Amino acid sequence: MNIVLNSLALLLTFFGAYIVVMNYGCVIMTYRNKRRGIDKHYSTVPFVAQILLLLAALAFSAVPNRWLPQIWLVAVGLADISLWNLFALPFRFLFRRR
Repeated sequence: MNIVLNSLALLLTFFGAYIVVMNYGCVIMTYRNKRRGIDKHYSTVPFVAQILLLLAALAFSAVPNRWLPQIWLVAVGLADISLWNLFALPFRFLFRRR
């Protein structure tokens, strides 16, 4: 049972990390297109990586011998650029130039 839960948690962690990396790729491609004058926007996916990482943390908490420390799950979840964009959104509306 430990191997199954550890494998499930690692799989969810990798999916969450993949979404984080793809969110960074979307932001980089959006800025690259904007700099080139192309009106093409790639949108990020907020909260999906954090939900997957939360499920991985729940699966890891049920296992006494974890394969991955849970601090890595928090670090990957906080590294997501779409999460930081959502946190900065109210400040952008408050302090935007007209």
